[in-house]
Amino acid sequence: MRLFTILLLLSCFISCGLRPQKSIDDRINEAIELQKNKQPEKAMAIYYQVLPEVEDLNKRSVICYNLGAMYLWDRIFDKAYDMFHQAYVCDSILKDTAAMSSRLSRMGSALNHMQDSLNGERMQRKALRLAYAANDSDMLYELYSHFEYVHQRLRQWDSVAHYIQLAIRYTPAGQSPSKQYATLGEVYRMKGDADSARYYYKKGMACPEMDARLPAYFYSAQLESHLDNHQKAYEHLLAYTMSADTIYAQQKTTELEKLAYQHEAEMKVRIVKEKQHLYIGLGILVLVTAAFIFLLIVQTLRKRKRIIRLEYENELKNLREKITLLKENLHSESHEKEHMLQQMEEQISQLRSVSFRRTPISRRLDTLAAQNSKEKKNIKVMTEKEQVELKQVIFEIYGDYISQLQSQYPKLTEADLLYSCLASAGLSTFAIALCFGNTDTSIVAQRKRRLKLKMETEETEEE
Repeated sequence: MRLFTILLLLSCFISCGLRPQKSIDDRINEAIELQKNKQPEKAMAIYYQVLPEVEDLNKRSVICYNLGAMYLWDRIFDKAYDMFHQAYVCDSILKDTAAMSSRLSRMGSALNHMQDSLNGERMQRKALRLAYAANDSDMLYELYSHFEYVHQRLRQWDSVAHYIQLAIRYTPAGQSPSKQYATLGEVYRMKGDADSARYYYKKGMACPEMDARLPAYFYSAQLESHLDNHQKAYEHLLAYTMSADTIYAQQKTTELEKLAYQHEAEMKVRIVKEKQHLYIGLGILVLVTAAFIFLLIVQTLRKRKRIIRLEYENELKNLREKITLLKENLHSESHEKEHMLQQMEEQISQLRSVSFRRTPISRRLDTLAAQNSKEKKNIKVMTEKEQVELKQVIFEIYGDYISQLQSQYPKLTEADLLYSCLASAGLSTFAIALCFGNTDTSIVAQRKRRLKLKMETEETEEE
C-alpha cells in the first residue's frame, strides 16, 4: 500500500503540469501582453522579476521604457522619469539615436507634469535634434504635435500654425494628415485670416476619413455663421449632423460585431479548457491504472517467491524425514548394516542432490554452467549475493553431512565444506568454479588437492 500511495502522489504531481521555467524572452513577451490588456500590476511584477536577470541592453531598455510608461500613466512622475532615464542610458551605450530621442521625449513629459517646464522643454528640444539626426518621422510628428499643444495653451497662434504644418509634413507613413487640416483652419480663424481658414477647412472636408471631415464641417459652420453666411453655415452644419449620425450607426454596428467576436472567443476558450480538463483526467486515470498494474505485478512476484520458498521448505522437511526413517531402518536391521549403510548414503546423497536441483539458485547455476568455458572474457560468474544464497541453501540441505564432516575433520573451513557439498551434488568442475566466482577450473583442482591433503593430515594425527 505504501508503494501504491507513492505512485499515486507521483502521478498527481505529474498531472499538475510541472513545467520548466519560461525563458526571459517569453516572460518579457508575457508582460508586454499583460500591459496591452490593461493589467499593469501583473506586468510590473514580471518586469521587476526579470530585470535583475537581463544583461542585454536592448532588453533592459525595453523593460525600463515600459515601466516608465506605466508609471507615467499612473501619474507617478518621479518613478516614470527614473525609468525613462535608465532606458536612455542603455540606448546611449548602444548609440541608438532613435530610441534616445523617444526616451528624452518621455523624460520631458514627466518633467512637465512635475512642474519643471524649463527642463522639460530642454529635454523635448534635445529629443527633436536626435529625431532629426535619425530621420525618425514618427518621433518628429509626435514632438511637433507636442509643441503645437504647448503653444496652443499659450495662445501663440503663429507658432501653433508653424508646428502643425511641420507635423503634417512629417506625418508617419500609413497615417493621414487630414485630421490636422481642421485644427490648422481653426488656428487661422483665431488669427482672423478667414480665407486661409476656409482653405484648410475645405481640405479637411475633402478628406476620405469621416472623423477628419466632422471637425472641418463644424468649424466651417461656425466661421460662416460668424461672417453672416447663414446658408453656407446651414449646409456645413447639416453635413456635420449627417456625418455624425453615420459614425454613430457605424459604432453601433462595430459594438455588435465586437460582442459577437467576444462571445465566439469565450466559447473557444471554454472548449479548450474543457479539453484540457479531459486530458488531465485521462492522464491521471492512465497513471493510476499503471500504478495499480505495477503494484499487482509486484504482489504476484512476491506471492510466487513465497510459494517457491514454501515448496523448498516442504521438500527439505520431507528430506529430513526420509533421512531419519532410513537411519531408523538401519538401526533396526543390524545384520544388513554394512550394505544398508552404503545404500543409505547413496540414497541420501541422491535425495540431497535432487532437492538442491529443484532450488532457484541451482537453476541459476545451470544457466551459468551452460556458458562456453573457452570464452573466458565473456563468462559470467555468480555474484556475491548469489554466492551467499547458494551457501545458505547448501548448508540447509547438507546440514547433517556438514556436521559429520566437521566432527571428523574439525579444521575444515566453510569454503572446504561448501566445496565438499558441491562435489557431492555431482556438479562439474566448471560449475564449482563459477560458484566461487572464478572461471579457471584449475583453481578447483587445487582446492580439491588441498582438501584431500588436509583430510589425510587430520586422519594421520588421530592415529
